[in-house]
Amino acid sequence: MFMSVVTLIGNWGIRTRPR
Repeated sequence: MFMSVVTLIGNWGIRTRPR
């Protein structure tokens, strides 16, 4: 469950980054 949240946040951060 925790891993899912971490993955979601990580993916969102990468997507938000203009790179």
